[in-house]
Amino acid sequence: MKSIELLSPAGNFAGLIGAIKAGADAVYLGGERFSARAYAGNFDNESLIRALNLAHLFERRVYLTVNTLIKEKEFSELYDFLCPLYENGVDAVIVQDLGILRWIKNNFPGLKIHASTQMSITSIYGAEFLKENGISRIVPARELLLSELKEIKEKTDVGLETFIHGAMCYSYSGKCLFSSALGERSGNRGRCAQPCRLPYQKNVSPGGGGDWYPLSMKDMCTIDLLGELIESGIDAFKIEGRMKKPEYTAFVTSVYRKHIDSYYQKVEAVSDCGLRELKSLYLRGGISQGYYKEKKSAAMITHDKPTYDAADLELLKKIRAEYLEQKMTIPVNGRAILQKDKNAELAISYKDITVNTKGSIVQEAKNQPLLTESVNKQLMKTGDTNFIFHHLNIKMTDDIFIPVKALNELRRTALANLEEEILRKHKRKAPKEHNNLRKEKSPTNEKPRLHALITTLAQWEIASIGAINRLYINIDLWHEHINGMTKSTEQKWYALLPPLFNSLDAKTFEKYEIIINQAICTGVLVSNIDGYGWLKKITYPKPIVLDSSLYLWNHEARQFFYDDKRSEFYLPQELTLHELRDILDEPNEAGLLIYGRTPLMYSANCVNLSRGNCRKDRQESGFVTLCDRYNKHFFVYHDCRQCYNIIYNSVPLSLHDVIKSGKLSEISKYRLDFTNETEAEMKLIINYFDGLISGNETCLPYQDYTTGHIKRKVL
Repeated sequence: MKSIELLSPAGNFAGLIGAIKAGADAVYLGGERFSARAYAGNFDNESLIRALNLAHLFERRVYLTVNTLIKEKEFSELYDFLCPLYENGVDAVIVQDLGILRWIKNNFPGLKIHASTQMSITSIYGAEFLKENGISRIVPARELLLSELKEIKEKTDVGLETFIHGAMCYSYSGKCLFSSALGERSGNRGRCAQPCRLPYQKNVSPGGGGDWYPLSMKDMCTIDLLGELIESGIDAFKIEGRMKKPEYTAFVTSVYRKHIDSYYQKVEAVSDCGLRELKSLYLRGGISQGYYKEKKSAAMITHDKPTYDAADLELLKKIRAEYLEQKMTIPVNGRAILQKDKNAELAISYKDITVNTKGSIVQEAKNQPLLTESVNKQLMKTGDTNFIFHHLNIKMTDDIFIPVKALNELRRTALANLEEEILRKHKRKAPKEHNNLRKEKSPTNEKPRLHALITTLAQWEIASIGAINRLYINIDLWHEHINGMTKSTEQKWYALLPPLFNSLDAKTFEKYEIIINQAICTGVLVSNIDGYGWLKKITYPKPIVLDSSLYLWNHEARQFFYDDKRSEFYLPQELTLHELRDILDEPNEAGLLIYGRTPLMYSANCVNLSRGNCRKDRQESGFVTLCDRYNKHFFVYHDCRQCYNIIYNSVPLSLHDVIKSGKLSEISKYRLDFTNETEAEMKLIINYFDGLISGNETCLPYQDYTTGHIKRKVL
């Protein structure tokens, strides 16, 4: 059995040292830009190179997090950021943005690319698609069962990395806009404000029932599952925690290292091996084993205020002394030769590497000759380097002299030469930056048209007549009611694929394929990489429209799908008006969501279940409400067939002012998304926007709304 990789976080240099000394096989870390932990200590470029060299000296791998979405104007900074790290041998980069994936493949060929958990991969289809597009390892969604992970590994053989310890998000990572909806801090930019850790009212009735934390997950600890996880074929175990202290990194790494090693050595389980301390070290609200064994559970939720357990000060002191305060050293062997009238020589060996260094000319002693003990004393002083002489042999003739300064210089040069030789195999020569030529912007040649997305049968009946040019229909709703619906001659019907794929079975996919190949189905709207991968797998011939949640934030991301002959997409919801215009070139290529409640979270866990009111057995999908401390009501859709939640914003997005301003004249496709609107409300909204785009504006049919990020950029 191959040995599994233990991957530890390094939020700063102390964390890196602690991880290496505690036994991590690899570390992941971020720079000051493009990292999904913007508030960690992180590394400037000079420190990143030092970190790379230190890790490689100790034969550990380094994975760089470039795992945020980046804006069009930021691409000009990416080459200068990544180039020196590529040259100094960074082992892989971890990415979320499909534009960065494409850009790295073009600019740094051969550099391994890992898919961040922010890509929310939940099935073999997404994994296979990414593997075909240059991804060597995937960090899938944390919400997958162990059986689902095994299936991905067996059917794709892509590298698989999973979290085994640390904090858990309530939402599928990468599918959360909650933080940016409340302010300017986007989880897709590494600046999440953690609204999932805030209190909500347990009951919506007056009084609310006190503070309740239904979205706050307990931290994960999988010590008791390690054997099963190792046997599953997973390639790497990942510890969460770049925001946590170095003591946390060191100790957690050491405990998992000991348990993994004991498993491979087939010794009995390490009795306590720090387990008691592990469960009390920076863990929030108790622990769970994550989703490896169960799809969801109220026991995964803290329910009470999610505070960290107090850490034992004596334990922290012990960790610092053992892993952080002592210098890491590499034992080497040396052989010095000092002969009169010849250059002093020092050969240093490490494993199969030997470097020979020559110094100053050795002179004849005029007064007191040099003693072997004095030479040994000077050469053994390895100073700030990470080397230490295990054995040093000195061969010298009598009656010679060489200045102490010359001996010190010989030693420093020899050790520097050895380090350079050890690191040589990691060095690369960076290619020149590959620039993508952009087309000049063209005006639209179409008059604006209204699209609508619907989720209920009643909404379908309202939207299937009148002003709507294109209708996106939930594919499960389509399956149940298609025989009872009639379509106007001009309206186009598209199937909306599910937002999550890990709860779908083979029969469901067969049903979906039949639906989307019907003549009445014009094409498909897809909102995730798994869905797109499935459509590619079945070589779907009809139009595929990319939803805003595929995050085409830049030209490179758009070109990723252009390369695949897919050009129609909806603009992302976290960019300003000016930032949206930066990525628009072709006329009629992009659509814009102008009305609807924005999905803020997609979750495997369930608010109803946490309230003790699971409805899955009754298959009663529908809406419940979460009320926050400001008395804002967030509608939560619980899908009891596929068992997931969608939390929607408390007020709808409405961009009527943008349409009136004419500042996005390049766009001719405007979409209205309907969730829990009544039939009467829906008619008013459709009529209002139909009148607005045709120059016959009426009264706005609602008072409370948000303009999202059109005027308010995310950091």
